Amino acid sequence: MAETNINHHCIVCGTGYHACDTCQEIKGIAPWRAYTDTVEHYKIFSVLQDYNGKKISAEDAKTKLDNCDITGWESFKESSASLIRKILATETKKVAKTTKTTKKSKKAENDDEK
Repeated sequence: MAETNINHHCIVCGTGYHACDTCQEIKGIAPWRAYTDTVEHYKIFSVLQDYNGKKISAEDAKTKLDNCDITGWESFKESSASLIRKILATETKKVAKTTKTTKKSKKAENDDEK
């Protein structure tokens, strides 16, 4: 594809691609090609949009991203990469919280045994 045919840039990764704008106008809707270069990137975009709009929690976003191919996300556009980084960090926070609860539970068990 010649560079002169590029008329869109993926909102997730920034890659330039060609999408037929006339087809979009005829359909009267904005298909995934209006925003992203691949269907998989559109899935990622949808998760990030829902998370950023506070429609889903970080935990829910993490679960949804686990079902997407986010290979190479570190090289996505900074706006996408920073949200993904934040969402992926949620798992660490959740594990740390669980560990703290477990320690409290063990202490309570030890107190009960005394």
